[in-house]
Amino acid sequence: MSLTWKLVLGFLFALVLQVAQMLTSGFFTAQMRDASEQVSDALTACLAVQAALEATRELVVRVEQGRADEQTFDAAVARVFFDEVESQSSGFARMLDSVDEREFGLLRGNLVRLERTVHELGQGPALVGEARRDALEFLADDLGQLEQSLQRSQVRLRHAGRDGIERERAVHDLPAQASLVITLAGVVLMAAFVLWYSRQLVVPIQRAWGELERRVQERTAELAAARDAADAANQTKTAFLANVSHELRTPMTAILGFADLMLDGVSGDAGSLQHEAVATIRRNAESMVAIVNDLLDMSKLEAGKLAIECLPCSPLAVVEEVTALLRVKAEARRVRLQTVVPAPVPTTIRTDPLRLRQILVNLVDNAIKFSSGGDVTIVVSCTDGESPQLRCEVVDQGMGMPASVLARLFQAFEQADASTTRRHGGTGLGLAISRQLARLLGGDLVAASAVGHGSRFTVTVAMGVDVAPPAAPNVAPAPTSSQAASRPLTGARVLLVEDGPDNQRLLRHLLERAGCSMEIAANGKECVDRLASAGASFDVVLMDMQLPVRDGNTATRLLRQRGCDLPIVSLTANAMQADREACLSAGSDAFLSKPIDRKLLLATIADWRGRRSGRAAAPPAG
Repeated sequence: MSLTWKLVLGFLFALVLQVAQMLTSGFFTAQMRDASEQVSDALTACLAVQAALEATRELVVRVEQGRADEQTFDAAVARVFFDEVESQSSGFARMLDSVDEREFGLLRGNLVRLERTVHELGQGPALVGEARRDALEFLADDLGQLEQSLQRSQVRLRHAGRDGIERERAVHDLPAQASLVITLAGVVLMAAFVLWYSRQLVVPIQRAWGELERRVQERTAELAAARDAADAANQTKTAFLANVSHELRTPMTAILGFADLMLDGVSGDAGSLQHEAVATIRRNAESMVAIVNDLLDMSKLEAGKLAIECLPCSPLAVVEEVTALLRVKAEARRVRLQTVVPAPVPTTIRTDPLRLRQILVNLVDNAIKFSSGGDVTIVVSCTDGESPQLRCEVVDQGMGMPASVLARLFQAFEQADASTTRRHGGTGLGLAISRQLARLLGGDLVAASAVGHGSRFTVTVAMGVDVAPPAAPNVAPAPTSSQAASRPLTGARVLLVEDGPDNQRLLRHLLERAGCSMEIAANGKECVDRLASAGASFDVVLMDMQLPVRDGNTATRLLRQRGCDLPIVSLTANAMQADREACLSAGSDAFLSKPIDRKLLLATIADWRGRRSGRAAAPPAG
């Protein structure tokens, strides 16, 4: 049944109830009116009977006087009283006829006989003597019968009036009662109709709601499954990239290390074919390592697992490190690299210096790459406002970019055009990574450029107010490679825990060439056993993390549990922050990622050797 028909049915039902209430009310009102009329007619008839009785009794008195003295009876006066009796009788005759038809007949008969007798007496002289006395005697008898008949009629009419009153009383409350009953019945029926109608409406709604909930649950389950699948795929991708990174960094250590050795051993002019070939090998190996680093950073950013470590640092020192790192490359391309500080900046801010350096290196490296001569300027300043930010602008005088390129410049794997990739190389991830890093540091990275007028990249990062220099951490940072020359390694004893033959040969050659004496353990178990027997015959332990039999972290943890306090430097191709934290939490003192920077390696060994010697020479307290 459609909604329209349901509404029509409800309207008709309400109309029927209204008509029923009106008809019932009309019926009982008519009954009430009839009862009232009956009471009124009975009362009028009773009054008429009473008047007729009074006239009859007066006539009886006249007749009795006439019987005593015939001369005193006046037939004309008797006629007047009779006419009054007859007139009053006609007033209640209809009522009496409806109440008691037999009594009405007797009354009519008495009136007829009485009229005849009165008429005879009215003849005057024609009726005298004995005949007149007999007529008066008959008249007296007829009046007695009439009086009795009137009294009986009065009783009948009173009973009729009383019945009318009882009927009126009985009917008086029936209209209200009937209306109440009909109303209650209508309410009940209407409630039943509403329940039925509501069910007709609610059931489809509930059915539709249940279907909607089922679909939502199914869709939620599908989305959850898709999310889980995406998370699993993302984790798989991250694990894959980490494994690829490890497997690429391990041979890259040997490639770069032996390339350095070859460059040191190449004789002749720096522009010779042999020198250029080795330099090309090293340059391409470094490019491959940079690509691996970009892929790892992008993967961590997408997974939301790239950790930001805000530390007090000097912004100008970070900028100086970047310019020192890239100055040789700038000079090779005849680019003048300069730093401009137009207004004072805080000596110390709180940010992640490693990520800030990574952003600036990428921006300055791109500026140099796309410039052929001219200047590349790093402008360092601070923004105004309640939350000031450090602002570094990298301005070049290169080829510039059109607006269409700027619109997609910060998308992953995007470059100016395909020819850019061919001419300059790279993955197109650097700017995308830099922008996300800048936003993680509480700022942003934007670009402005015009074809033929160079480009301006502006990076902002959040900073705190000037702070005191930080206290020395429990795990000291590794020294820079420039510190190697001031820390000799002659006589240093090093235990190298490495399973790769190529890296064993490379590190042996580097360390022995630097004056170290060293031994090699091929796995973590061999390292633990050798230190247990040899004791403190070593100054530093170089521990690879991925080792057969027993991995490096397990071996380090076991050594610390046994009380070994030798400096342990972790060497691993796993370059992620989680790997660094795992190594340090296992008990390592320092962390170096592969490919190994030989100068940084030598400086780290020298630093920890010196610390160990200082602890051994310190007098006991007390």
